[in-house]
Amino acid sequence: MILGNNLKLFSRASIGLFLISGVIFSKVYAQESTQTETIGIKSSAGSVPNGNNEIQINLKTVKLILVRIPAGTFQMGSVEGEPTERPVHRVTITHDFWMGKFTVTQAQYEAVVGKNPSNWKRSDNPVERVRWEDTQDFISKINVLQDGFRFRLPTEAEWEYACRAGTTAETYGPLNEIAWYGSPLFGKTHPVGQKQPNAFGLYDMLGNVLEWCQDWFGPYSVEAQVDPEGPPSGKGQVARGGAYLADAKACRAATRIGPIPPRYSHPSLGFRVVAVGQKP
Repeated sequence: MILGNNLKLFSRASIGLFLISGVIFSKVYAQESTQTETIGIKSSAGSVPNGNNEIQINLKTVKLILVRIPAGTFQMGSVEGEPTERPVHRVTITHDFWMGKFTVTQAQYEAVVGKNPSNWKRSDNPVERVRWEDTQDFISKINVLQDGFRFRLPTEAEWEYACRAGTTAETYGPLNEIAWYGSPLFGKTHPVGQKQPNAFGLYDMLGNVLEWCQDWFGPYSVEAQVDPEGPPSGKGQVARGGAYLADAKACRAATRIGPIPPRYSHPSLGFRVVAVGQKP
């Protein structure tokens, strides 16, 4: 199964399971506020306000920093990229939500799940080689630890909205300043938070590792959408953001990679979490 025509965006090289230039994921599958807000998390894990509209969650032996993303409206998609990024359409996110300031690190994943599947081992690097199913396991475990938030993966719309952070260009800044990318032959992941953040205070939204989204992969609609969650089923999920081995065209806010089977993993595929609402 070929993972969509947009997978042609990666650099021309062959790396293990990747067929770069076709980007076949495997040979088997062809405006930031300064207000500090305290969130009442009643479990023993607890929470600590961290200023600048951030919250710090204690998960066993590690900490998870979340950034508040305000509700808003944006134009989703691009006329500059692949057909799967069109039509450009208006999307409204009606709710504030909290998003991981960084992708989930190897230290965080191992503390919660008890193992580290990553190819490029380093505690402050993004965890990778995680399947979509693995992300759900991690999330279910931190939802047990916390009783103030409901954690999940971002929807594709939430991800792009958070990545753009009020910008309308293909990237939220000069790519060399915000992303690790363009190293297909000898590249590897890098510690999180080393490049410049976007206006919401999120790091590595482009480059370093691709990020799983919650949605099944499907076509866009020309109609305006409110809090879209993607189709109810499909052949696989969506990943966003490009990666260390991707070229510049793949590291854009609108780039979509998919469908990716939920049991697929790769050394350039990681995730970050969002948190919403309160549990009953």
